[in-house]
Amino acid sequence: MYRRIYMKNKISKSINILLVLFLMIISFAGCNGSKDTGAIGDDKKQGEKKVTYLYVHATNTLNPHLKASGNIPIRTGAVETLVRIDEDLKLKPWLLEKWNSKDAKHWEFKVRKGIKFHNGTSLDANIVKANIEACIKNNPGIKNALNIESMEAKEDILKIVTKKPNASLPSEFVHPNTAIIDVNASDIDTKPCGTGAFKVENFKPNSSIQLVKNDKYWDGEVKVDKVNFEFNQDANARLQALQSGYADIIFKPAAESIETLKKDSKVTIDTMPGLRTNELLYNIKKPLTGNEYFRKGLDSLINRKEIVENIMSAQATIAYGPFMEGLPFAIDYEKNQFGLDKALENFKKAGLTVTDGKVLDNGKPIKLKVVTYASRAELPPIAQLVQSNAKKIGIEMDISIVEGENVDNHLKRDDWDFCVYSLLTAPRGDAGYYLNSSIKPEGSLNHGYINDDKLTTIINEFNSCIDETKRNELAKQATTIINKKNYNSYVAYPNVIVAYNNQRISNWKTSPSEFYMITKDLDVK
Repeated sequence: MYRRIYMKNKISKSINILLVLFLMIISFAGCNGSKDTGAIGDDKKQGEKKVTYLYVHATNTLNPHLKASGNIPIRTGAVETLVRIDEDLKLKPWLLEKWNSKDAKHWEFKVRKGIKFHNGTSLDANIVKANIEACIKNNPGIKNALNIESMEAKEDILKIVTKKPNASLPSEFVHPNTAIIDVNASDIDTKPCGTGAFKVENFKPNSSIQLVKNDKYWDGEVKVDKVNFEFNQDANARLQALQSGYADIIFKPAAESIETLKKDSKVTIDTMPGLRTNELLYNIKKPLTGNEYFRKGLDSLINRKEIVENIMSAQATIAYGPFMEGLPFAIDYEKNQFGLDKALENFKKAGLTVTDGKVLDNGKPIKLKVVTYASRAELPPIAQLVQSNAKKIGIEMDISIVEGENVDNHLKRDDWDFCVYSLLTAPRGDAGYYLNSSIKPEGSLNHGYINDDKLTTIINEFNSCIDETKRNELAKQATTIINKKNYNSYVAYPNVIVAYNNQRISNWKTSPSEFYMITKDLDVK
């Protein structure tokens, strides 16, 4: 059933796809038959290296300090952070040289010398301090995560004192919202002046970003001259753009298209396990989803095997917890049982009645409001599969698919019971980001209003602990409680999937964190 519903959704987008193809044809015609398909416009110069990259989520601002920027500025290669993570999920200094602290409360950071912004302004500790102050002012999530009491800057040394011991502070500076820009430059929302390998030349909100190489980049030669970074939430349109030659690289092609793409010798599919988790995010404020056993009943309606194998075309791993097993802070998860009988058993424990195999609340049928979004193509059919299973036991679900709006903003309306959601749970290589942003009461992604005193105590101890082994143990303790209470239902760990034209593109590297995309090493053959 869910596939039939999803196919209707796909068909409804056909006009959009045809429009995209029509625009591509116009673009090709404007290129006068040139074989260089990495089009940015009609201003081509002989020998210029150009890349067109199609990404999923759009943004209306390039101010990296704002949550609304959607991490786009760092993905374009225009801005950089103080710290980054490498392929082994280890912290590495980026705009910093080093840092140290003896007590996780008093910190000293040394800023790398010789780095200039795109406008020629030199990077120093005072500019870093001004950026952190701007983040704290404009981004409540970053403010809570940093928890800074005071800062002192002199030349290349920045001293920070936190309100409480915070061993995660260096990893907080991996977050794309902490990217460093010249805060005194104009047009921060449309042309942030960063230190990255590429400079923003033009920005059309929710449409595209045109970038040019930074000839004076501090970290080596930039291979590509121009980048056209476009937004398109329609997976089929992105696929058509790659197959037609309009796009050189596309992020997250539809999973069901992978086998077809593998047969195309001109296309390389780069797929790898990521740090993202698809989940059912429950609204703990609501009477039903606020009940632990009701949440467990809904969990029993999730056929994870079918989701991974069919909806996600085996481009994912079944999830039973927030962190993929094998990570040093992940626990051995109990494998939740799928089935209608198990669901009914849990609904009875929640205080509901079951009559003739149908679940009733005070003698009345149950209807839940479900929210999801289509920019991650697998999420609506996951919602529809759960809806189909729930209907078999008398529970109705009204699914709203958010389009043209950030789902995080939509969830603030508080008119929903659960959301089929996707988020990065370990983008910095540890458990700190997820525990602080999604589980602590003041977390910026705690849309479900989780407020568990025992969990908060453990997370606070985690934040103040310097010893990595002890931190991992505390993360496991927190995860055990999260799973026991079924605060969320974890469904799948999707692979990071990128497809590119191997006749043109070289040196592409897929990032498991999804932060680093357009880099200085990306090249055109």
